[in-house]
Amino acid sequence: MSSSFRAVKRRFSALCPVGFTSQLGRNHPVGGRRLSRAQTGEQLRPLEGLTVLDLTRVLAGPFATMILGDLGAQVIKVERPGAGDDTRAWGPPFVGAESAYFLSVNRNKKSICVDLKHPRGASIIQEVPANH
Repeated sequence: MSSSFRAVKRRFSALCPVGFTSQLGRNHPVGGRRLSRAQTGEQLRPLEGLTVLDLTRVLAGPFATMILGDLGAQVIKVERPGAGDDTRAWGPPFVGAESAYFLSVNRNKKSICVDLKHPRGASIIQEVPANH
């Protein structure tokens, strides 16, 4: 088993305390439902301590990394110098100078501006995960 899989399995143990495989073989009555072990109002953040570098643009990628951030990961969004993310201008509706879409899918994220076409920019991207 790879070390990265073991780390993910450890993080998800909070959501599935009895293990991954033991739930698969159980028979549940028709119409039965599984209940969460979390108390009402308790926040489960299984990806706490994990850093994700978000190099995505437009729709599916930012939405996926938004979910990772909601689950507790530290998400660092990388934007182009000068222009930033194209979706900052998608609107209406706007909140101040930024689109509501941009603000919603980039919640829980930190943002950095890096020129990936420059050699120094590429080396910065490689250093970011090591420093977090």
